[in-house]
Amino acid sequence: LDGVDGLGGKGATKSPEEAFILELRRRRLVDDDSLADLPTHVSDGIARLSKSLCAAVERLASDLYESECHFVYELVQNADDAHARARPVGVAKADPALSLRLGSTTAWPTYFVSDNN
Repeated sequence: LDGVDGLGGKGATKSPEEAFILELRRRRLVDDDSLADLPTHVSDGIARLSKSLCAAVERLASDLYESECHFVYELVQNADDAHARARPVGVAKADPALSLRLGSTTAWPTYFVSDNN
């Protein structure tokens, strides 16, 4: 994910990460220009459904993670679980490593990357 720092603006060559996010946003109908071709009642319905879903996810997250630190604890636990499962038999054990980064570029005002072995 080191290429994330070098994301360019429109017209720039897209990194695999940027291309993935743009495709995900297209599939989820987020900021999709093709919505302009739909009848108004359909695009309005999609917008209301998206807003409702976002509110439900925020509510679920706030109920699940009452502590602001719980999110970080989950990342550490997930990294530890993944490290324990990923060790092939007979391979020397490496110390678990977790990297958490916040960053920004002109294309992505704020992003978060979690990387572990």
